[in-house]
Amino acid sequence: MLAVPVGKAAELSLNVEHLPAGIYLLRVAYETGMVTRRIAVQ
Repeated sequence: MLAVPVGKAAELSLNVEHLPAGIYLLRVAYETGMVTRRIAVQ
């Protein structure tokens, strides 16, 4: 698991070059709640 605190940033880029191809879950915690998305790395 990778945790990246971003504070009040509206946008963030994550380097996924080190990850093997596959489907990953991206979980983002906002002040109003949590959102989970599936991300495909090719």
